[in-house]
Amino acid sequence: MAEFVRQTKQYTLEGIVESITTPALVLDAENDQFLKGQPEKLHSALKSKSHLLTLTDAEGAGEHCHMGAMSRLHQVIFDWLDDTLAARRD
Repeated sequence: MAEFVRQTKQYTLEGIVESITTPALVLDAENDQFLKGQPEKLHSALKSKSHLLTLTDAEGAGEHCHMGAMSRLHQVIFDWLDDTLAARRD
């Protein structure tokens, strides 16, 4: 298992992130113990229109992958999709 985790360090968006042109929703969790700081780095590196949103403990969504708050997570994702797709239609 430890070797698997070490191997994941090879997977990055380095050299790729500059090519992303589609709008992106970047989600962060207030208490993410695994990827702290990574959503901000991705948001800053994206050249496309991106939106960074941190889900919090107060709304029950502050843990990694927003565990325990799937309805809140889905609300955020579908609201963003609705707004983004509507803007592209206009």
